[in-house]
Amino acid sequence: MNSADGQQPAAQPNQKPERERRGKDRRVGTILRQRRQQGSIYWLPNLFTTLSLLCGIWATVRTGQGDYSLAASAIFLAAGFDLLDGRVARMTNAESAFGEAYDSLSDAISFGVAPAVLAFFWGMEHLGRLGFAIAFLYCAASVARLARFNISENKAHKYFIGLPSPMAALMVAGYVFEFSRPQGAASALPLAMLVFIVAVTMVSTIKYYSFKNIDLAASVTPKQMTIALLVFTALALALLEFKVGAMLAIGCIYLASGYLFFIRRTRRYLKIARRRKRQITLAKLLRNLFLRI
Repeated sequence: MNSADGQQPAAQPNQKPERERRGKDRRVGTILRQRRQQGSIYWLPNLFTTLSLLCGIWATVRTGQGDYSLAASAIFLAAGFDLLDGRVARMTNAESAFGEAYDSLSDAISFGVAPAVLAFFWGMEHLGRLGFAIAFLYCAASVARLARFNISENKAHKYFIGLPSPMAALMVAGYVFEFSRPQGAASALPLAMLVFIVAVTMVSTIKYYSFKNIDLAASVTPKQMTIALLVFTALALALLEFKVGAMLAIGCIYLASGYLFFIRRTRRYLKIARRRKRQITLAKLLRNLFLRI
């Protein structure tokens, strides 16, 4: 017998260590929770997304009826609801794959189709086919920007790649609010240039600060608190005094900040390339600016 020979009895082949079994159970539980989350539909954040979609449709309808101010107001409301749905989803831990897809489709209408239709019928129709081409470029760029965001691996980064489509839509709506309606092709050119610039910027690789890493619960120094209060007070006074004009100015500053960051990054890139004796062409710079996903 094995005991008589001093040998230990053989271990059962079906027995596994307790630690390995618990680790497997945790992995299975994590996978099941992820699957439930992917298939879940949370009503609160999706309610705000639906309201944003409603405002986008309403803006398109009012544009067709010639009420351009109300259409621009609806786009502003859509941007507000779009801001809330993401914040509510993160605060209530109600993020899901359905919510992300639903939000992107809603944004394509509220910040892609609605602003393009508004810009065309409000002023760019005087440019004929060129105005239609610019309006279509804006719509296509907005959808492409959303598609690129959906396939990006790191969505919680502190920088956006390309101008966010809600900001582009707000700039178009703000222009409609602030300026009088063009009466000819010459007066429609500034609007067309604005729409073209924001469309190109949306599909570029220019980085824009996302403000996602701001921790409102973090402690600050008295100097930092004083600066923050002064900035917020100045913004509040500007919004109260100039209203939409101030919002349009803030959008232009935000738009320019990305280009300033891009110029700084390009200068650093060219400096390193000259140091390493690499040949840099304009075609390569443009390819990195627009064709890199």
